[in-house]
Amino acid sequence: MHDLQAAFERWSSAPYPPCPAGIAHVDLVMLDAVAASTLGKWLRGAAAASTEYRLRTLLGTLDDQVLADASGACPAYFEALADVLRLALTAERNA
Repeated sequence: MHDLQAAFERWSSAPYPPCPAGIAHVDLVMLDAVAASTLGKWLRGAAAASTEYRLRTLLGTLDDQVLADASGACPAYFEALADVLRLALTAERNA
């Protein structure tokens, strides 16, 4: 859990990079906001099946659409987010 908390803090304190409004028909600002809200709930112990499903969905969107088409400063930021999501899901499986 410590690794997840540290990764979440690194990602959430990173400045949002200059990105286009959307990549591959994904609203990046909305994706970022939903990820932050969902991860925040998860870290506060509100893990539920719906939270895990949302984490998996966000990770799928990142891997399949955003990271495949991102360029410039966007990939590093969203790769860090994907890493946090993977850590959260791994922690859930190991709990």
